[in-house]
Amino acid sequence: MRAIAEEAFDLVSKFKGSHSGEHGDGIVRSEFHERMYGPKMIRIFETVKDRFDPNAVLNPGKITRSPKMDERAITRWPESYAPQTPETVFNWNSWPGGLVGAVEMCNNNGACRKSFGGVMCPSFRVTGAEKDLTRGRANVLRLALTGQLSDDAFSSDEMADAMALCVGCKACKSECPMSIDMAKMKIEVQSARGAKYGVSIREQLIAALPRMAPLASTFAPLSNLALKFSHVFGFDKTRRLPNFKKPYSGSETGDVLLFADTFNRHFDPETLHAAERVIAATGKTVGVISAPGRPLCCGRTYLSAGQAKRAKQELQRTTDAFRAALEAGKTIVGLEPSCTLMFRDEALNLIPDWSEEHATRILTFAEYIMQNPPTGLDMSGLDVLVHGHCHQKAMGVAQQTVDAVNKVLGANAQMIESSCCGMAGSFGYQAETAEVSRQMAELSLAPTVRAAPADTVILADGFSCRCQIKDVTERKAMNLALLMDKAFGDHVTNH
Repeated sequence: MRAIAEEAFDLVSKFKGSHSGEHGDGIVRSEFHERMYGPKMIRIFETVKDRFDPNAVLNPGKITRSPKMDERAITRWPESYAPQTPETVFNWNSWPGGLVGAVEMCNNNGACRKSFGGVMCPSFRVTGAEKDLTRGRANVLRLALTGQLSDDAFSSDEMADAMALCVGCKACKSECPMSIDMAKMKIEVQSARGAKYGVSIREQLIAALPRMAPLASTFAPLSNLALKFSHVFGFDKTRRLPNFKKPYSGSETGDVLLFADTFNRHFDPETLHAAERVIAATGKTVGVISAPGRPLCCGRTYLSAGQAKRAKQELQRTTDAFRAALEAGKTIVGLEPSCTLMFRDEALNLIPDWSEEHATRILTFAEYIMQNPPTGLDMSGLDVLVHGHCHQKAMGVAQQTVDAVNKVLGANAQMIESSCCGMAGSFGYQAETAEVSRQMAELSLAPTVRAAPADTVILADGFSCRCQIKDVTERKAMNLALLMDKAFGDHVTNH
């Protein structure tokens, strides 16, 4: 780099050009100033600098008395820089240096400090603290992974604190110019801490929800009574945990197979029943994809708790079932964004025999409707406000829901300009983060919902999003499947 810089400057000087561009001189070009301006002018620069800043506290080392451009002490790679290679959950080989290389991609551009537009970064928008945004977390990770902090910094309490308010929205992956995937990086930290310190009872309960839910739903009245004492395990007293209901069940055969996720299956089964009726109305036979034993699960609850091994087991079991169905010519449709879209993101990294081709064939409900649009439905005159799930936005499929409402139902749908709703799975129910969760909702989502006329439909495909909207605004949001089911019901009534 020095040889290139020296030769480039010699050429610029030869043709009487300037070594400074629109971005100014800065630390890279300052060492060449004396050759550019001459010793006398540089001494004048220094005199002016000293008059206004005698103690050299304002941006020292720039323009005057600057270090060499490649002096290691002024870079992010000091002499103490010692990249570590911790055991990781995900495969980071796409970046030189693995996980450290992925973290180093953060160039401190500060795009994550925006206060409106897009989703990134919801925690920073609430606290305004540097440690609570993508850049701050990336810098802490970089220091921890390069030997510039304590030996156990990566799994330390301080690192956990830096990650505490990250809701795993994935907005940084799509909105940051450098595509920093902080959601996955947080999982790496949680996994490292879990391996070192174990996993708390609360996190174990959350992680094991897919395995416990079938039994809990069977004894729903008793289970729901037990939820009233959830604060004993660290859940917030002021939150209403969703009640278990009689679980969804359906035929295991059909042209279209529903991926009945844990949340809709056990807490909001009518959404799956509605999806079944709507898809059947498109002329297809409908079933639910299954495997011997317990219901299929994407493994997200385990992954969010840092229990990577269990998450991979769930993912492997489900992708095996998915592949068999796809090879048999079936169409697979999911309703819960965080579960459905996991097969286009984490599963590609964690399951070796799961491919992009497989991933793109797992459809969201809105995608299925846009590909197989039913006709004759008319909800013109109906206003609909859509809150897009963070993962829908990050994966570029949120607009599909709006399009389905506008183009298939003929209603007037608009996307709410909002960041994360704040519920983010269990984040909004944790005693230590419940208030921040509410504040995230109050940034724009909750005020917009409250201001909407009573006859405006609030649409949210995410189960946790619907829970948050209900909790902070007392208005009930519905999934696209329920709205379309209502449209079919109205159509039958009117004809």
